[in-house]
Amino acid sequence: MPFEIDEEVMRKSLSVDYAHPPMRTIPFLAFPAMVFKHPKEPYRKEIVDGKSVKIANEALTAVVQDQEELDAKLAEGWTQKMYVPPAPPSPAQDKLYA
Repeated sequence: MPFEIDEEVMRKSLSVDYAHPPMRTIPFLAFPAMVFKHPKEPYRKEIVDGKSVKIANEALTAVVQDQEELDAKLAEGWTQKMYVPPAPPSPAQDKLYA
């Protein structure tokens, strides 16, 4: 769990060790939560300055407020794992292996 400085204890105490201040835990809340829908294809082709280039697709995102919404989104194919798009290949590699 994450921690934060307990300001109430610091105000009440006469002396404080600033190297080790009084700490308290921050409660973890499960909701609202983010869900992601990953793309089927990692890249899309677009024309930029007359050249065809590959651009990484991004995931769709949604926020769920409770467990029922989360279960419904997971049933639709959404996931709680974040999508990190792969780096597109360089144009030099496209010419080298094409």
